[in-house]
Amino acid sequence: MKSIAILHEGNAKPTHDNYLVRLLIQHLNLDNNLVDFYGMGSKSNFFKSDYVAYQLLKPKITDNQINKILL
Repeated sequence: MKSIAILHEGNAKPTHDNYLVRLLIQHLNLDNNLVDFYGMGSKSNFFKSDYVAYQLLKPKITDNQINKILL
């Protein structure tokens, strides 16, 4: 189960940004398998409560599957 969600600008495809964050997580001796990445597209989507990423996250938060959300 992935207990950490990272919401970032751009898409959820493997990009250099995602790779860099994964390397940082690995360098800090944290488990990459606990992290789930959500691409938010543009910055304005962070402020839209009906954006698709939030719709995916809400049930996981309600069920206590996600403990931390990083932007």
